[in-house]
Amino acid sequence: MKRVEKQRARSRQDKAARRNLILNTAEKLYLEDPSGLPSIGQIAQESGLARGTFYLYFKTKESIFLEILQRKYEIWFNFVSPTIKEKSKINNFEELFQVLFAPIVQDKIFLNLGCITQTIIEENISEDRMLQFKNFLGKNLLNLSTALAKALDKSTKETLTNLLHTYSAIMGLWQTCKISKNFETIKDKVEYQFMFQSFDKEVKQYISKFWII
Repeated sequence: MKRVEKQRARSRQDKAARRNLILNTAEKLYLEDPSGLPSIGQIAQESGLARGTFYLYFKTKESIFLEILQRKYEIWFNFVSPTIKEKSKINNFEELFQVLFAPIVQDKIFLNLGCITQTIIEENISEDRMLQFKNFLGKNLLNLSTALAKALDKSTKETLTNLLHTYSAIMGLWQTCKISKNFETIKDKVEYQFMFQSFDKEVKQYISKFWII
């Protein structure tokens, strides 16, 4: 068990460091066991913080994982938006996939949290925080769609619609392809193996139908 830190952080830098410690610890625990969100007690214990200290930064475990998801989105937007703007034209789907979608489909935390945003995470988030998150997404998606539309020589509306449909398709395929830990041991005994899809093999072909380049 890690030593519990009881002294309150006072400087802005110390507070930011503790906030990042909580986020990084929560992400680490979730990566180790993605079957469910780790509890506040687990995160506090692993990070070495008292529960009281923990609640100074986050009121619920869902608010932690919404912040982790938003941080994932920020990294994605900060990478793809400038990259798209630098390109005068995107010539084929393979190029589009590598720039835009590969960072998402290769990140299991992103995929897992994206699948449970509406059904689990947003169920225990304040209205103000949820509005902030939705507005953050909407603003950045619109900006990305505007830049991408120019590179594809399409309308912003069509490009935005394709982005939303592609995201939904990726998350849906990820959920369909996931296998529970309990089922992994007997999967090979199932007679009809065609029921099991490979996300890595299927995803590119699955979403290419939304993009005619």
